[in-house]
Amino acid sequence: MNTKSVGILLLLGGLGFVAGCHRPQPNEEKIAMKPPQGTPKRPQGSAALTVHPGAAQPFTLQDVVNYFKTHNLPKNGGDLSQIQVSSLEFLTSKEVSQRLQGEPTGVDDNDKIGFVTLTGQFVFTGPSGQSARFNQAYAAFDAATGNLLMIGTLGQKQEPVK
Repeated sequence: MNTKSVGILLLLGGLGFVAGCHRPQPNEEKIAMKPPQGTPKRPQGSAALTVHPGAAQPFTLQDVVNYFKTHNLPKNGGDLSQIQVSSLEFLTSKEVSQRLQGEPTGVDDNDKIGFVTLTGQFVFTGPSGQSARFNQAYAAFDAATGNLLMIGTLGQKQEPVK
């Protein structure tokens, strides 16, 4: 095929694509989406820890330490080997939300959450593509299922990553 034929085929293909795109007409009625009905489902999170039924605590600090030996925080560009577990507290969802300046956990206020504080090097890339480094982070685990519900950083951003 010569160059002229390829150009014509590309032009025809492009015109067909544009013609096939739906464009709202001036008198076309807009249809609003209906909000979801019924009771919202509880957030599932990501499978993480095994809950020990009947134990004083659903999971232990050592369970969390073992988890972070093999699992990095989602989207963290920092080195997994540098993550250290500082603490594990069992708090209500409402208490976790208050600690995180009102950030909702997605579960009922009285549901228990294992709130873990971490130290290490946590590197996250922002929407502009520029990375930011933090020395503290948190992870929130559902005490009923052991699933990881939330992660984030604590403290101030350090110098930008080059």
